[in-house]
Amino acid sequence: MLHDKEPSSTTPRQEAYRTQAFSDNVFSPGHQITHIHLGNVIHQAGKLSSREADCYIMQIVSGLAYLHSIDITHRDISPRNLLLTSNGALEIANFNSSEQVKYASKCMSSKRCGTMAYIAPEVFAEKTFDGKAVDMWAAGIVYMEMRGGKTLWEMAAEGADEDYDG
Repeated sequence: MLHDKEPSSTTPRQEAYRTQAFSDNVFSPGHQITHIHLGNVIHQAGKLSSREADCYIMQIVSGLAYLHSIDITHRDISPRNLLLTSNGALEIANFNSSEQVKYASKCMSSKRCGTMAYIAPEVFAEKTFDGKAVDMWAAGIVYMEMRGGKTLWEMAAEGADEDYDG
């Protein structure tokens, strides 16, 4: 399921699949579902088991595959933008940085956005980059954070972070 945590302008496709959310609660017609973002889960657990992390990464990749199939790139995949429902389902949230690219074989983008620690190196190094690949990079970084219990680096750019360079 796709959720937008803050009001923003969206494409008709995004509008059709989003639910308006406020704070840590998502309000759906007739009922309320409590959510917690994945960052809180990682912080509380220290690190997740391979079984848990594998379950979540499969849901992330499935959600991204759907978005990419309708030519939407999220461009800000991070634990804070991944919500968990009380039944363990993972939902992609916050489409404020997303972009819909029409009529292109590659979702090329030139706008830098996202959460610094999850932005792919090519975003810093190139004028244009494949937004779908950038989403997948961020998903991989989220997986490593789930398994390791901490953010890998502050920024994935040469000379910007000793953990990235090392």
